[in-house]
Amino acid sequence: MANLIFEKFADYVLKKEKYKKSFVHQTINQGKYEPQQDYYLQLRTRLISLLRKNIPLNELENIIGNISERKTGNYTTLIENIQSFLNGKRYKWVEPIKNEIDYSGLTIKVNPEIGLELDGTIYYIKMYFKQKEISIQKVSILEKMMQDACKTETVNVKLAIWDIRRCKIYSKESEEEISIDYDLQKEALSWLKYANDEA
Repeated sequence: MANLIFEKFADYVLKKEKYKKSFVHQTINQGKYEPQQDYYLQLRTRLISLLRKNIPLNELENIIGNISERKTGNYTTLIENIQSFLNGKRYKWVEPIKNEIDYSGLTIKVNPEIGLELDGTIYYIKMYFKQKEISIQKVSILEKMMQDACKTETVNVKLAIWDIRRCKIYSKESEEEISIDYDLQKEALSWLKYANDEA
């Protein structure tokens, strides 16, 4: 499964064993990515565009008039948090890593959306928009996969998860030892086993 995204694999790793098989089959059978079903697509796309072009972030507010009413409250909160977090910081765009890693024959796509030089330090950033607070375990797993994906290409950068709702950024140095409680090679083998089992 070449298009398995690293956040999805992190979710799998953290599942209780009894739920893992059904999670794999739901993921495999969910079909092709449909942009219209991506709740945060408009905000994510616009933010990346503004950061790339170094356009003031107050332009994000223009999204509000072009989204459905059910999204307005959520989007407004997220936009305010983005502006608050980056306000007063010196930043410029750098191209983030895009790579694939292989764990036990399972190919996983690692795709942090943002690369920023932020107050003199380069960050590769995976954005997190969801209502539920991200767990420290998931943060560490995502950072570990980012590290594994860029070992030979990246020096002196920070691998980061940006929890936008809570204005928090979790980061590790690219060369820092990242300790997790899971063996990702074994987790990948179990994914492949469930993927090959009949649903």
